Amino acid sequence: MIATPSPARTGSGTGWSSAERHRGLRMILLIKSGGAQALPDWSTALEGVLPATEVRLWGDPAVPPAAVRYALVWEPERGALARYPNLRLAISAGAGIEHMLADDLLPPGLPLARLVLPETQQGMAEFVAMGTLMLMRGMRES
Repeated sequence: MIATPSPARTGSGTGWSSAERHRGLRMILLIKSGGAQALPDWSTALEGVLPATEVRLWGDPAVPPAAVRYALVWEPERGALARYPNLRLAISAGAGIEHMLADDLLPPGLPLARLVLPETQQGMAEFVAMGTLMLMRGMRES
């Protein structure tokens, strides 16, 4: 069930009252990484970690903006994160967060994080090794 939280804030910082949490209302995590074909994998990976959170595809018109608490994104459009008034955390699906910091409409004070998986660590290690070898071999890009 998707619902919009009450305007009353609690000390929890979630924007949901304790009554709403106890009624089983689910917060929403939007995914903008890998497209629609990746959504089932994201849902499976996150259901054990975030059981009270519904994983939905970025841009889903059925999702009320006020119900979105988290966004896992890669290169969101300018001002896109600001459309979610109750967004509590934006997570980069890549190695850095500079693509989010480049947004001049990014909500002030919005916490940003990056997702670090073993695959991410391995990919970055390979990228650094490749760059180092290219420099050592004089294979600079012209």
